[in-house]
Amino acid sequence: MIGTAFESGKPYISRPEDRAAALAWVFDEGVGSFAHVPLGLGPRRFGILTVIHPEEGALDDRRLALLDSLARPAAAAIANALEFQHERKIAAALTRGFVPGEPPDLEGYALGLVYEPVGHEVSGGDIFGVWRLPSGALAVLVGDASGKGLEVAAVSAMVRFFVEARTWDSEDPAVVLAQANAILRRRLPGRVALVTAFLAVIDGGVLRYANAGHIPPLVTGHDRPAVELPTTGVPLGVADDVIFEQHELPFGPGDQLFASTDGLHEARRDGELFGHERVGALVAEHALLEPQALVELAYSEAEAWAGALTDDVAIIALRAGASGDTEIRAEAADGPAARALYAQYMQLLRDRIGAGWEPSERIFATEDAFGAEGGAWLVAYDEHGEAVGCGGLRTLERGVGEIKRMFVAPDARRHGRGRRLLRELERRAAAHGHTRVRVLTTEVLSEAIALYAGEGYRTVQRSARAGRPVEIWMEKDLTG
Repeated sequence: MIGTAFESGKPYISRPEDRAAALAWVFDEGVGSFAHVPLGLGPRRFGILTVIHPEEGALDDRRLALLDSLARPAAAAIANALEFQHERKIAAALTRGFVPGEPPDLEGYALGLVYEPVGHEVSGGDIFGVWRLPSGALAVLVGDASGKGLEVAAVSAMVRFFVEARTWDSEDPAVVLAQANAILRRRLPGRVALVTAFLAVIDGGVLRYANAGHIPPLVTGHDRPAVELPTTGVPLGVADDVIFEQHELPFGPGDQLFASTDGLHEARRDGELFGHERVGALVAEHALLEPQALVELAYSEAEAWAGALTDDVAIIALRAGASGDTEIRAEAADGPAARALYAQYMQLLRDRIGAGWEPSERIFATEDAFGAEGGAWLVAYDEHGEAVGCGGLRTLERGVGEIKRMFVAPDARRHGRGRRLLRELERRAAAHGHTRVRVLTTEVLSEAIALYAGEGYRTVQRSARAGRPVEIWMEKDLTG
């Protein structure tokens, strides 16, 4: 009976003789009469609306007409939902090519990426990417197409892939954006009014950029204040024959580019925006974090401030890393390089804690701590052969290693050497069978705390003694 109603598209009202044809349990459950009303639009049918009544013959033509009037808008709602689901799948397919999984490994750079569409469903408006050019230069793109839906996803995909393809022929961001504007000018559908885009090319320690109406990204560095990269032209698709200015600035080891779409800045609480000033202050305060930790922090701060984000958010942080000539060697912990670096480390602590402070340990935590089974002492050398950093590993207890005397000379920082040292110590700890590593630091060493936090360490204990700064135990699980 249900099949007949579905195939014919006509409602079916039960008759007395249906009792013999139906499954016995149906009428045993107190069903006196029933009706099957198809849910469909024209030849398309989506299902059957079934209504039952405890009294035999209670469903007459008048009630059937009422059910039919309910079925028509219900079918329309189902059709709209299916169409929306289909559109979402297409939008996801269009954007899948540039939605990141794990951030790519870019030699010489550390990259952080966050992409969070509203409702965690890919919607297509945000544009972003980082890729290598044939020359070896690095390109960075962040942008935003106004609007939502399938047309917006199509425009975003077109911009993303056109820009990447064009950078293979021209490494001038202004030229690429001008050509993208010419392509878009007559192709923007009605739902998309404009597209903002920031494009940078990094090569030979120089960052060249053009900005088509996008929120100004930030560049931070250890030897200069944060620099905004302002707009150098109108958004794409607004006017014909647009000329974009192109600017450049130094971008060397330790420098970091932070760029995002407007969903981060326009997070709202009681009508107030999270805003450019808050984003800038956050980036400046936490510039020492690893890029991935920084972008995740920025997203979580905006989300916590607003309660819930109402727009897609894409964030990129890119930091130039250490020179490829940096070398890490395993050495004796009482060698000349270790002694000289340890002396700098102790002097740094005295300067920050106070002249009256003296360590309770020598360079060794215990006799032969770093030479015993499960131990190591590493020294980092720069491209000139100068010892610029060190760190030791010893076995604290079964399955647990301790990293000690981790130090990079102040004038050699912001080149990624601390991260390289730490990761090599962790690698050796895992090779010795350790499943966890711990490190003891102090609140006066804010750079060290930021490094450990950025590499996945969590605080497990804090303690304070009279006249001394707070000591902090941090730990990392190596099995993840």
